[in-house]
Amino acid sequence: MKPTMKAIAQTLDLSINAVSLALNDRPGVSEETRTLILETAEKMGYFECKAKYKKSFSSKHIGLLIMKKNYRTRFYSKVLYGIEKEANELGYYVIVKFLDDEELWTSMAEKKFCGLLVVGIVEEDTLERLNQYQLPIVLVDTTSYKTPLDCILTDNRIGTYESVNYLLEQGYKEVGFFGEFTYSHSFKERYWGYLEALMGKYNDLLAVNEISSKYSVLDKMDHYVIEYDVDAIVNIIRKRDILAKAYQCANDETANILCAALKTLGYRIPEDIAIIGFDDSEHANMMIPKLTTSHVKRTRMGQEAVDKLVWRMSHRKATTSKIMIPVELILRDSTRRCENE
Repeated sequence: MKPTMKAIAQTLDLSINAVSLALNDRPGVSEETRTLILETAEKMGYFECKAKYKKSFSSKHIGLLIMKKNYRTRFYSKVLYGIEKEANELGYYVIVKFLDDEELWTSMAEKKFCGLLVVGIVEEDTLERLNQYQLPIVLVDTTSYKTPLDCILTDNRIGTYESVNYLLEQGYKEVGFFGEFTYSHSFKERYWGYLEALMGKYNDLLAVNEISSKYSVLDKMDHYVIEYDVDAIVNIIRKRDILAKAYQCANDETANILCAALKTLGYRIPEDIAIIGFDDSEHANMMIPKLTTSHVKRTRMGQEAVDKLVWRMSHRKATTSKIMIPVELILRDSTRRCENE
């Protein structure tokens, strides 16, 4: 079917007038209908055939770039909700493209976006390539060590510093970190926060390194966590000579599967081993026992990202900045005061 206004109207069972209003960015149709028309027009190739609409289309469309495996995770679902909500309120539309899909580069070449939000894990080479298109870019829940870009980040380091310090204050001495800390920038920061809490307690680098080496479990495990492969985590635990009395986990999903693996091995939580997560996902409050964790303001992260991107569009030469969103320790049932001698 040739991509015309009539064809779009027939596809959506709308009037040609409604389609025209949406394509020309004029009032008279709801935001929901306008978004539907624009998305359908793009899929049908309308903008490639109508050069005069290309600039109009791109000036109101933000590219949301994310890895496929992260798109439907519990953590990022609320971040994406915040992005879409804030973008719509400001008159922008969000188009999701996957960082690990070649279709992204087709869209970049066709200049479909007025700015980019890059969410979660991304390779430095990919960021450098994106930056060559000279569009405003804001990173969400990640940062770049090579390319100076605006970032919206959770205060991961302070978050785990506070939660591990809480465990130390409750009398725990054998505290470990559980998670593949090299998996993402956020996980690295959470591990560093764990180390800094130990340093604050012992003020001895050798002692901190000894505790972390003895009790932390840093194996490659993220694919086991994503697939919820409890048996694989059980095998990792069985290989340890000794277990900690308390674990700070890289995130709630890691804490969840660790709890399941420990229960399989006959451990009680928190009587035998205390567990703290990070993120405060919806599942945290449904676990048995309910998970102590750090609450991340995920919707706000998405909103802040859109606000920063829209500001950057009109302040292209201003110095880049990092916005840290604070976290809050939520005490539940997976921790308690240590009763060891």
